[in-house]
Amino acid sequence: LKEAGRRMREMRDELHMTLSVHQRATEDNEADAQRDIDRLAHDLDAAEHDLDLLNEEHRALERRHGTAMEKVAALTKQVLRLEGAAADRGAQNAECSEMFAELDAAHAATRAAELTLSAVRADYHEAKAQ
Repeated sequence: LKEAGRRMREMRDELHMTLSVHQRATEDNEADAQRDIDRLAHDLDAAEHDLDLLNEEHRALERRHGTAMEKVAALTKQVLRLEGAAADRGAQNAECSEMFAELDAAHAATRAAELTLSAVRADYHEAKAQ
């Protein structure tokens, strides 16, 4: 009976030590888990902050894109207007070229007429002199 009582006390002491070790391990695991939770919560806050910054940057880029598109539209309109003006100038230049050609032809005809008139005068003066 004494032996059985001693063995029961040893088993009870072993059981208390085992429970104590398990309890410490559980407490350590809980502390580790809480640290992991705290770290993950911090990481999540940082990620949400980064996302807010990225969203703000995205909105700014969208505004800049809209402004750039408005400038492109205005420049396209200006280019079309300038192309129209250039086409008008080209037509005016062609008209001027035609007028200069007609003027050159008129000068040539005038010179020919002056030469003919000079020849006629010379013939007249020659005939008159005979």
